[in-house]
Amino acid sequence: MHFLDARDHIEELQSLRGIAALMVAISHMSSIYVLPSGLRITIDSVCNAHACVIVFFVLSGYVLTGSLIRRGLSWSSVKAFYVGRLFRLFPALWVASAISALFLLLFPELTIRPALSFWFYLFLHPFPSLTQLILSALAIDKSLIMPVWTIFIELMGSAIMPVMVAVALAKARLFSWIVLGMGLAAYLLAHAPHRLDSLSYMFDFALGVWLASRRWQFFDGRSLPTLLGSVFTLIFFRFAYLAIRNGHATPLFFGYDDPAPMLIEGLAAFFLVGALASEHGRIRALRSRWAISLGNASYSLYLIHFPVAILLAKTLSRVFTNETNAIAATAILMAAGLTISLGLASCMYRFVELPSIALGKRVSSQLVSSHAPMNV
Repeated sequence: MHFLDARDHIEELQSLRGIAALMVAISHMSSIYVLPSGLRITIDSVCNAHACVIVFFVLSGYVLTGSLIRRGLSWSSVKAFYVGRLFRLFPALWVASAISALFLLLFPELTIRPALSFWFYLFLHPFPSLTQLILSALAIDKSLIMPVWTIFIELMGSAIMPVMVAVALAKARLFSWIVLGMGLAAYLLAHAPHRLDSLSYMFDFALGVWLASRRWQFFDGRSLPTLLGSVFTLIFFRFAYLAIRNGHATPLFFGYDDPAPMLIEGLAAFFLVGALASEHGRIRALRSRWAISLGNASYSLYLIHFPVAILLAKTLSRVFTNETNAIAATAILMAAGLTISLGLASCMYRFVELPSIALGKRVSSQLVSSHAPMNV
């Protein structure tokens, strides 16, 4: 087994990010029309978008910890880290927001056929106001891109990352207790008022830092069973938990903010990332060109798929009627939507993300006046 070192670039983790983004896109696009309850429950039982979001956060904690360790925890390198995160997250967000705004401007209609699900109807907005446009560009408002709430959480996690890494490296035992306390806080904050509930996800970033900042002998010889068990938990636990709690199977939308599955999914993501890191180089399917390319474009895919879904739903409503079979409509929208989204995401990665990342590195390098780590 490979030593668990977050400083390495691990292709399996990049591919995992791509698979998670694709699962979110599939979940969202399959949730637009009112499907038969049995089919909706079947899809939700194997397509847990919330668990994929949790995986994003744990992955970020793990990968960003490795980045900070490589840089060295000097004040200048921490400033460079912040600059790099801004260049990494915002340019693609601005381009996706501009595309979404253009779609809303050209296709303002709000009546869509066949019947929409209640979940999708919540995010079918008119063209936003100037204030909403500004807040959308800052990853605060969801009027242009619904999943942008997770980018806001990503910014929060990035903001506290250097502090968590410094504590984890200097006071390992103390940080273990901090992670435990953050888990308890996550449980208590899950139903907190808007924005305050975002703090509950800091637990997932802390799990990633915890995983990357110490030597875990657990992963030396048990990675394959751990890998399979964590994947199974991420896919099915929330569905099984809600079915047992409610006495019958229900769509995952009705238990999205339940804190118990959130904590279990965070722990499962912890073990999944650790297992993949320890299996570095051994899982060929996740090292294929397709999987790595999907991982490279995962951020753009995550941003652009929802505006594309709205555009297609509005466009297809000119062809569909209220009597159109919802299953057939979903199949058509998903086939077209995933194809367009993957194409746009690939272009955004090549022409937006890569140049902005390179520019961020150049700006960051100018801020790093000393590479000596501070005494944490």
